[in-house]
Amino acid sequence: MAPHPQRKRLCNPLFRAVLGMVLLLGFARSSWANTEFPPRYQVILMPTLAAPTIDSQTSAFIQQLHHLGFQSGVNLDLHILRPNGDRQQARALLTEALAQRRPDLVVTSATIASQEALALLKGQNIPLLFMTVADPVEAGLVASLDKPNTTPVTGFSNSADRAVLLSIIKQLLNWPAMQRPIRIGLIHSDYPAAMGDAKQLEQLMHTQPLITLVQRVIPYQEEQEQLPNMLSALQQAIVALESEVDYWWSPHDPIADGADYMTLFNNHSKHPVLFGLTLRSVQQGALLHLSPDSVATGKEAAQRAVAILLGTPAEKLPITSPKMMAFGLNLATAIKMDLVVPSQIMELAKGNLYQTVSP
Repeated sequence: MAPHPQRKRLCNPLFRAVLGMVLLLGFARSSWANTEFPPRYQVILMPTLAAPTIDSQTSAFIQQLHHLGFQSGVNLDLHILRPNGDRQQARALLTEALAQRRPDLVVTSATIASQEALALLKGQNIPLLFMTVADPVEAGLVASLDKPNTTPVTGFSNSADRAVLLSIIKQLLNWPAMQRPIRIGLIHSDYPAAMGDAKQLEQLMHTQPLITLVQRVIPYQEEQEQLPNMLSALQQAIVALESEVDYWWSPHDPIADGADYMTLFNNHSKHPVLFGLTLRSVQQGALLHLSPDSVATGKEAAQRAVAILLGTPAEKLPITSPKMMAFGLNLATAIKMDLVVPSQIMELAKGNLYQTVSP
C-alpha cells in the first residue's frame, strides 16, 4: 500500500526544517509581543552658542548620559538645536522641535536659550534643565534660589561667589598694607548674563570703600559673523578706559570666553586682568580664574537629567552651584605684579599653575 501523500510530506527533511522555522518565528513573535521594551526618551538639548566652555560642557553631558545607560537610538532620542547665539533663531528652532514631538526633557546651556525655552514651555508641564547661567534669578528663570520652585525648572548657577573671588584677590594684593584706592575696569556687553553679573559685582564693590568699579557697556551682537564688530568695540573701550583704571575684571559674557579676548588686553593695555573668565585666559596672562568646572558640570547635569527622566519632578531638585570648581593662577603675572602668593592659594591652584603667558 502506497504511503499517504501528507505523511510523505511530513517525512521530508526539507519540509520538517521549513515547518520548524515557521513555528519558531511564530513563537518568537509571540514572545516579542509580550516583552516590555525600555521607553525611548525624547530629549531636546539647546546650547545658546558655540564657545569653548559651553562646548566642553555639552560634550561631557552627552558622554555622561551614555555612561549612565542612555544610548542614542536605543532608549534615547537626543535632538540638538544650535541657534548660534541668536535669540530669534533659538525661539524658531525650539518652536519647530516642540511641534514635531513632545519631549520628556528640554536641556539648555547659557542664558538666551534658557530664557526662550522657559517662555515656550510655559504651561506645558515639560521639565527644563539649564546649565551655564550666571544668575538664574536675574535671568528670570526662577523667582528665588532660597524658596522651593513651583514650575518644572531646575539647573545650575554658573558663577563663583564674587565675595570669595574678591577676598582671594585682596589677599594676593596684600590689601591691608596697600591702603590706597584702586580702580577696576569692567567692559561687558548688554548680553543678559553679562548685565546681571555687572549688577552683582557693582553691589559688591559698593561695600569696598577703596575700590571703584569703572564700567563700559558695548552692544551684544547675536549673529556669529558680527563677532569682529564686538571685538573692535571691545578694543576701543580698552583704549578709552586705559587711563581711568588700574586693573581689569572679565565679565560673565560670551565675548570673554573667546580666544581673542585676552589678546586685546595684552596688546592694548598695560594693566593686568585680575580675574579671567576661563582657565585659558589665565594661560594667556590673567592673574586668576575661579569658576565651576565645565566638564564636571556637564556630568552633574546628566545625572540630574536621568533623575528627571526616571520620574523625579524637576521642581523638587534645587538650583545649585556645581560641586567641582576650577581654580587657576598665572605665576608669571603674579611676579610681574610683584605679588607674594600665599602657600594656601598655591595649593588651591595645584594642577592649574601657569608660569608663562601663552598667545
